[in-house]
Amino acid sequence: MRPEGASASVAADACRARPFSPPAEVDLGNGGWGTAGQGAAQGGGASGEERGPDPAGPSSPPGVGREATAVVAVTGKGVSVGLAISRWLGEADLFVPEHLSSRLEGRHLTYRFPLSGFLAKVYPRYRRLVLVLALGAAVRLLAPLLGDKRSDPGVVVVDERGWNVISLLSGHLGGANALARELAAFLGARAVITTATDLSGLPALDLLVEEKGWRCEDPGKFPALLSAMLEGEEILVYQEGGGGLVEELAACGVNVSPSAPGDPAWDGGRKWRIAVTDRDLPSPSRAPEGRLVIIRPRRLVLGLGCRRGTPGEEIEAAVLATLRRHGLSPAGVSLLATVADKRDEPGIALFAARWELPLRFLSREELGAAPAFSPPSGAALRALGIPGVCEQAALVAGGGGELLVPKETYRGVTVAVASARDEEKTRRRGELKVVGLGPGDVDLMSPRALRALLSADTVVGYEAYVRQVERIPVPGRTVAFRMGEEVERVRAAVREAMEGKVVCLVSGGDPGIYGMAGALGDLLLRGEGIPGDLEVEMIPGIPALCAAAALLGSPLAGDFAVISLSDYLVEWEEIERRIRSSAAADMVLVLYNPASSRRREALARAAEIVMEYRSGRTPAGVVRNAFRPGQEVCTVLLEDLKGMELGMDSLVLVGNSSTRVFRGLMITPRGHRLEGAGGGVRTAPPRTREGG
Repeated sequence: MRPEGASASVAADACRARPFSPPAEVDLGNGGWGTAGQGAAQGGGASGEERGPDPAGPSSPPGVGREATAVVAVTGKGVSVGLAISRWLGEADLFVPEHLSSRLEGRHLTYRFPLSGFLAKVYPRYRRLVLVLALGAAVRLLAPLLGDKRSDPGVVVVDERGWNVISLLSGHLGGANALARELAAFLGARAVITTATDLSGLPALDLLVEEKGWRCEDPGKFPALLSAMLEGEEILVYQEGGGGLVEELAACGVNVSPSAPGDPAWDGGRKWRIAVTDRDLPSPSRAPEGRLVIIRPRRLVLGLGCRRGTPGEEIEAAVLATLRRHGLSPAGVSLLATVADKRDEPGIALFAARWELPLRFLSREELGAAPAFSPPSGAALRALGIPGVCEQAALVAGGGGELLVPKETYRGVTVAVASARDEEKTRRRGELKVVGLGPGDVDLMSPRALRALLSADTVVGYEAYVRQVERIPVPGRTVAFRMGEEVERVRAAVREAMEGKVVCLVSGGDPGIYGMAGALGDLLLRGEGIPGDLEVEMIPGIPALCAAAALLGSPLAGDFAVISLSDYLVEWEEIERRIRSSAAADMVLVLYNPASSRRREALARAAEIVMEYRSGRTPAGVVRNAFRPGQEVCTVLLEDLKGMELGMDSLVLVGNSSTRVFRGLMITPRGHRLEGAGGGVRTAPPRTREGG
């Protein structure tokens, strides 16, 4: 029986979730708070062991990057709930006690008691923790680990029956409140949220500042300010350049009034004040008793230029001196910008890293088209062919905002400051996800790829792949290109991402196998203006060779070589050399792009080369449109390939000297010794089968 008030409905923000249906309880022993033996008690940490489909374990330590979620279960009943939660979250690490692991199916990690030692290791590694255990136990275990709400992970506690979901730590900044609501909707449970702002309907200022990308100089004052809001005290707000903070707070019931430094109410009273500005406040405007919260909207964009080899310390000194002279706060800087020729300038990179700021590199063409307010620089004209760097970089990177500080020179460093025209767009870091779609069937697309597509603002790709994506359908905008426009696709995707968007650059099969990852790599090596702060993620897909091999049987059980017969990017002489070397090594050959409208002889020539090293009776497999409409699969002989009419939608696999066709399957023996096996494998005549 559910506790009173528990809901089985699914919240709007969890609309893709499946209603919770706990698996049959896994009877894994009595669990509880015990030890797993003397050795385990001394270890006190994660064993690193992983059970399930991937016995090799994860390729990197769990939770690295502080973006992942860990689900920790303790008892047999708790494991059932934890397993369901981890599966629903999709990208979560499930930890169970080592002695409860043996009967649990699916991917999970194990730990050894004492639990306190294990939690001490995972606590700093994860952005969010879901603990399936009693609330009191969670409090006692986590108390020695607490830091502050800016560094602590969001912690949610779920009872072992899945009836209550409690936001315990870092409800706002760590996302525990939101996670608790989502899990409660999934489990049909009661979400227990205790933060005062959520209960009173007032805005959580720390979360509001975080979401807007602002920075508070003294977040420790938020609790006292919140208390004043709850008591109904009048709050004075000054927001430089206007903005809607007064209206936002008033809409939530806060007693708020606009004001400004110099007003008698601001300078002479004892009321709480909120100043949203990137400028330094004059001393008379600073509130008595510290009743002032200064928030930096971070609208400042720095344009930089420097002599080759200028140390980072000198660049920092020049920036600080410039900001100080003009009454601007270093905490208000959101972005650095310079010319792309400075991409390898260690001093600029060091300064950007020290201040933890994104660094945007702009092409000479972009800077040359920007307005200049100072006289042309002879050095910039001679070296770059443009009248200047720092002013133009600040204006371009700021989206055409106001130039606040024209070029100033300090020991060979030039500095200019502009205000961002669209502060959120300028500050927001875009994401570029290079997504492998797999062979074509959406059922063979990875969940990670599907999640990326469903969360993307823009999807860019070859027109056939874009049509495939639109059938999902995806909510974002799609941009389609023709065959041969790979570089244009990458540039378009980067442009969209530089505007702060989440962009998926899609690629058939796997992006790293003759896919868009290669085109992106070419542009990076060429030194094109792809920002160093642009987050790029490669999401793998099932490659065409794996799809074709699965349809044929097991042709790739031994060593194999993958070669494209397209001479669009590689000279044919080099392709022939690779075919010859692979054939001489008796490797199975996987031939991509066997023919096109202008390349009709490539496959025949490849077959002739291979027949110099192996029999024309060697089995070969041909797959067209693997796992797509119009799928065709057949096994033929190597010598038959010379007369076949194929296209870019086909893949050819040529067996080695031991490959056979048996019961319609193309099999390359792996060489396992089978004791007591009777009979041999005979070569069956080629056969053709069609359909998808």
